[in-house]
Amino acid sequence: MIKFIIDEKLESYKKQIQGIIDLSFDFLGLQYEIISGLAELNLEDILVCYSLKRPKNREIMELLKFSACTNIIFVTIDLSLYKKLSNEKLKNLKKEFCGSYVLTENAPSVEEQKDKFTRCIFYNFDLLGNIFQFVNFHQNFSKKPICNSILCHFYEKLQDCASDDTFFVKKQLWPNNEKFALSLSAEIDELYKWKSYPKALKKIFGGIFAHPIAACREYFELNFKNDEPYWNFPLLEDTPNLTYYLLKNNKNFATAEKNVAKELQKLGPRLITLEANQLQASKSFLFPSNGENFALCLKSDELKKGHYSYLDETAAQTTISSYTDSAYHTGGIAGFCFRFSDLYDIPYSANLLGNLVKLGKKPEIYFATQTQIHEWLSLRKQVKLITDKDSIEVASNFDIDSLVLKIIGNFEVDSSTGCKVKTQNNLICLSEIKKYTSIKISLKKFYKLNKRID
Repeated sequence: MIKFIIDEKLESYKKQIQGIIDLSFDFLGLQYEIISGLAELNLEDILVCYSLKRPKNREIMELLKFSACTNIIFVTIDLSLYKKLSNEKLKNLKKEFCGSYVLTENAPSVEEQKDKFTRCIFYNFDLLGNIFQFVNFHQNFSKKPICNSILCHFYEKLQDCASDDTFFVKKQLWPNNEKFALSLSAEIDELYKWKSYPKALKKIFGGIFAHPIAACREYFELNFKNDEPYWNFPLLEDTPNLTYYLLKNNKNFATAEKNVAKELQKLGPRLITLEANQLQASKSFLFPSNGENFALCLKSDELKKGHYSYLDETAAQTTISSYTDSAYHTGGIAGFCFRFSDLYDIPYSANLLGNLVKLGKKPEIYFATQTQIHEWLSLRKQVKLITDKDSIEVASNFDIDSLVLKIIGNFEVDSSTGCKVKTQNNLICLSEIKKYTSIKISLKKFYKLNKRID
C-alpha cells in the first residue's frame, strides 16, 4: 500500500493536505493510508514523506535504517500554494514540467537515488500543493490539464516502485477501462432573440461599424423573421446523453410561462438547475473536484470574440480536439457545453455538436450524462479493495455492472470467486458484481521468463 507521513509541523494544514490526497488518489484509483510512525510500515509499502523542508542526507539514512519499506518518495511543501496567489505571482512561478506547467521557484525536476536495496525519489516542487492551488483557485490556469498530467507522472513513479515480490491494485477510472469520459450539455441561457426590441437594436447599432453585414442581416431578421432562432429544443431533442442546464435567477425568460414550462417538463431528470458558479469550465483538472461542481473543459461562448465574430470552424474544431486529445492521454472528463443562443449565433456549432456525438460512439470513450458520470464515480469510490500477499478481496454495498482493476507488479490471476472475471494482461475485468457479495481473487507470481509487456 501507499502510505503517507505528514510532517508534524504541518498540523495546521493537515485538513487541506488530506483532502487533496483523497481527491488525487480517488482520481488515480489507488488506496492510501496516512500513518503517524514508521512502525506502521511493511516491506511492500511505498512511503511518501510530505515535509516542511527537504531532509538532509543524514536524516534520510536514519529513515532508511528504521523503515521497513524500501521505496520512499520525498515531497517538500510550498506553503504559499495553499493560499490564493495573484496572477503576477502565478506568472513568476510558472515553470514547464513534462509538457505542462507547475508552480515552483526553481526548475522542476524529479531526482532518483537507487541502490541494490532501496529507491528514493525526490520531487523538488510541491506535487500536492500544485494540485491544491489549481483545484481551489486557478482551474483555468492552462489549456492543458495540469493536475491530470502531474498525477499521471506521479503514477508512473509509483509503478516504478513495484517490485517482483509485491503488487498493488488500481481501480481503472471508467467502467470498461475507457480512455476518458465525454459529456455533452446545453445551457438554456436564452429562448427569445427578438423579445426585447430595444435591446436587440442596441446590440445591432453597437456592431454596425465593426461588422456591418452581420448587423444589417440581423436588423432585417429582427423586423421580418417570425420564428425564434434561440428556441433550440427541437434541434437538440435527438442528441444522446445530453444534459440540460438552467441557471437560477435567469432573467431572460420566465420558466413559469406555459410554452417554456411545457418544454422544461419534457426534459425530466436531464434538466439540472444550478447556481452560476457551479457551471464553470475547469481546464487544469478534468475531474469533478467535489460533488457539487460539474466537469467541463469548454463552453461555446469561448469560441466567440464578440456579438458578431467568432473563431472560424476549423479553428474551433482544433480547439475542441485539443481538449479531447488531452483527456485521451491523461484520463478524466472532456465536457462541452453549448448555449442555446450560441447554437444560432455560431453557425457551425451544430456541426461541432454532431462531431462530438460521433466521437462518443467509439468504444474507447465513456459517453454519458453528467449525472451518470457522477453516479459511476460515487460507486467506484465506495468499492473497497483489501489486498494480501497473494490475493485481492473486493467489497461493494451496491450492484455494479462492470469494474476493471489493474495489477501493478509481477502477478497474475490464478483463480476467482464471487462474480464473473476476465483477464487481459494485467487487467482484471469484473462484471455482474452483486452488493454484499464476497469477491476474492487469488494471484500467482508471473515469472520473468514469461514476463508480459504491458
